[in-house]
Parts: sequence; structure tokens; C-alpha cells
Amino acid sequence: MNESLVSMVSENIILWSLVKGIIIVVVTMIVLSSGQMMINRYFDMMSKHKKNMNKIITIKKVSNNIFKVIIIFVAVTMFLNSVLGIDTTSIITVAGVSGIAVGFASQNIVKDLIMGMMLLMEDHITIGDVIKVNAYKGVVEDLNLRSITLRDEEDVLHIIPNNIIKDFSNYSKPKENKEEVIHE
Repeated sequence: MNESLVSMVSENIILWSLVKGIIIVVVTMIVLSSGQMMINRYFDMMSKHKKNMNKIITIKKVSNNIFKVIIIFVAVTMFLNSVLGIDTTSIITVAGVSGIAVGFASQNIVKDLIMGMMLLMEDHITIGDVIKVNAYKGVVEDLNLRSITLRDEEDVLHIIPNNIIKDFSNYSKPKENKEEVIHE
């Protein structure tokens, strides 16, 4: 009698853990798809009012990726804690410390990304503009989160990491808006 009770309780615990795991996976998939749909709708509405589609597409991709990483991290943490019974406090601590270590190790990349986001959001530079960045002057062929690509008058391609941009001048803005923008 005792053994059958223990067996029945064990089966119920395993079944309940399986149900919790399925619920976590289903809710995660729903949150991911609805969240990404909302992000896409927002940026699609923005694209109707903005002229620079490349900027909006880049920001939309970055937003979707950040959202996806956060939701998956939360789901994995919940799964480990709820289904497998693993204490996730140490995992979260290790993830935080690892994030800080990776941040210090990749400072230039992080600076590139932050400056790239600022350049994309502020709309001071767009593809096709003639700009001067540090010692380079040319036409902007590409502008992304990591770098600006310029082609100068001698047809030389310059790829300038965003983290080394000290100042830039945009020669393509209309006269009333023509300004030198300095970022430090």
C-alpha cells in the first residue's frame, strides 16, 4: 500500500513537472510571437512617417533580437527552477557577472553599438550624405550599428568604427539646418 502511494505521488509529481514545462514553452512562444508582432507593427508605423528605411529596419532587428534574448533567458530560468527544481539564483548571478566581464572585454564593440544607435536615432547622417568624419570626407555608403562606410573622391572605401568618431560634419543637410555636430 505504501509503495503504491509513493509510486502514485511520484507519477503525479513527474506529470505536474511535465505540464509546467509545456505551459512555460507555450507561454514563451506566445509572448515571443506577440511581442515581436507588436515591435514589427510599431516600426512599420514608423516607416510610413520616416524617410530612412535602412535605419528603421536596423533598429527593428536590434529591438527584436534584444526582446528575444530577454524572453528566452527568463523562460529558461523559469524552466530550470519550476520543472527541474534547480536553484537559479546562482545561474542569474553567474550570468550577471559574465555579462559584466564580457562588457569589459568588449568595450569597443559596446561603444560601437551605443554610438551606432545614437547615430541612427538622431538622424544626423543618412546613406548618400556627404560627410566628414575625423580625417575622412566622402559619401556615406553604409551606416550601421558597428561602423560608417564612406567612399571618398578618389573612390577609396573607408570603414570607420563608430567608437572612434570624435566629430563629424554633414555637408548634405539643407542650408538652414547645416551644422557641425560634435560627439565626444
